[in-house]
Amino acid sequence: MSGIIPKIIEIKGVDPETAFVEAQAEARHLYGNSGTTGTIADPEGHIIVNGPALLPWDGRRTAQQMLRDGHAKAGGPMFLLRLADPAKTKTVKVPVDLTGLAAGQADDAIDTAVREKLPTEQWGIVAVETRGADADGTERKGATKTKTVITAGKGAKITKYVVVNEQSGQMLNSFPTLPEAKAWIKESLEANAAPMACYAITEKESGPLLRGETQVQKRTVIAVATIGLPAAGGNGNYLATGIFNAPGSNGATPGQAQPTG
Repeated sequence: MSGIIPKIIEIKGVDPETAFVEAQAEARHLYGNSGTTGTIADPEGHIIVNGPALLPWDGRRTAQQMLRDGHAKAGGPMFLLRLADPAKTKTVKVPVDLTGLAAGQADDAIDTAVREKLPTEQWGIVAVETRGADADGTERKGATKTKTVITAGKGAKITKYVVVNEQSGQMLNSFPTLPEAKAWIKESLEANAAPMACYAITEKESGPLLRGETQVQKRTVIAVATIGLPAAGGNGNYLATGIFNAPGSNGATPGQAQPTG
């Protein structure tokens, strides 16, 4: 199946260009140079992103945003971001409401909440741990409020007669009336079929008689973040981000995919 894979890869070297060249040479030695290995062997060249070296969380957030914004193209150059170690750190804790948010939206909400706690614009984020309702230990954690909802199906009741393999439970056939099911079972057994059983299943025109689910009414977490001042000069690590053709693909572009490490 054809497809594309967004990736964020950490590489290391004396400078970003050397790091990319060495990582690509190693990947091409291992995986070849077909252009569809799904590795750093594939892209033709690289672009070094201008700007200060970034702390690890900030670097990955920036790389993810570049993927979201469509800067990277399948088969195109990779973008290289310089990383930095923190010269000074501190820990901040902030509650974040994640009710109804998908994974990417939750990351955005956590990032925004932590950034509001940064002392100055020079500070950045090193790492974030989230403590939900199921977090271990006695340290403050988030909370989840749920509600059990049971709804009835709509329309008239419908009974169908399901025939299953008596040993495996696998469904073999279904009939609107019991006589039809009985006739089919008899004909099948006369043809040396395995033992079978028939069950009556009642449902509504719209589906099951009842549907039950647990709905999340409120979900919060405590974001425990390490923030810091980036040390000057970078640390020799770089994030390379780009879009790769999946192994065996023909370069076709499917629907949106999530960034991967």
